[in-house]
Amino acid sequence: MSSRPYRFYKLSPGGNTTILIMDAETLPVADHPALAARFMDPLHLQAEQVGFVSLNGGTPRLDMMGGEFCGNAARCLTAVLALEGHLDDVGSISVSGVEDDLDVRVSRDNGALSTAVQMPVREDGACISDLAPGIALAELDGITHLLLDEDEHSCPVDPINAAARLRAAHGLGERDAVGCIWYSGGLALPSIRPVVWVRETNTTHLETACGSGTMALTQLLACQQGGPVCVRVLQPSGQSIEARVDYDQSTGRFSDAWISGRVEVIAKGITYL
Repeated sequence: MSSRPYRFYKLSPGGNTTILIMDAETLPVADHPALAARFMDPLHLQAEQVGFVSLNGGTPRLDMMGGEFCGNAARCLTAVLALEGHLDDVGSISVSGVEDDLDVRVSRDNGALSTAVQMPVREDGACISDLAPGIALAELDGITHLLLDEDEHSCPVDPINAAARLRAAHGLGERDAVGCIWYSGGLALPSIRPVVWVRETNTTHLETACGSGTMALTQLLACQQGGPVCVRVLQPSGQSIEARVDYDQSTGRFSDAWISGRVEVIAKGITYL
């Protein structure tokens, strides 16, 4: 493992503290999980997740620490691209866990950055399925979510261990990443409490925000409403992420899915291991 310095950003996309390691073209993907574990350590930079950014030609690339997909990290990369002069208003990025490039947008308001990223939802509505009363499975590219209605399944005192039991009970242990998303509030005031596990790093976080979990809930709400949905979903951080998805009940297909919201830079510079 290299002992060289690492250029980094630490960002907060509605919470969900994210470290982006820049200039990662020469870092072997096999080293990502071990490096990420050290960067995330409370005695180092501390965060909920780590992504590795490559900018040497072509479409900017984000590889997450376990090869999973992360919507919030994609929004973070969009912000960094704008800050470093690689993106004006619209563009595209490549993200692990997803085959196709994703469209991104950025806007500025008195120095504050808001970013939006196209979400890789599967078009077939069968990607949302009922497993049991109050429990649904949402399958996005690169990550899978269990959605638990708190009216029937209240968030437990120990959600991390509860999430491990739920993954085992539903046979999800071989997925790249799995979230257990406790939700409440319905269409009017939706909120989530996400627990996300990444298999390659064997890390579990009671996250302060979750972009893909927000989209998974939005898809479920669209199925329940029988049409397009646009909502602001409250995160455990107290901030919100806006999500929208088109859904055609007659064909059972999703399209044009996005999440958006503010991204704050917490720190940037050089870090050493």
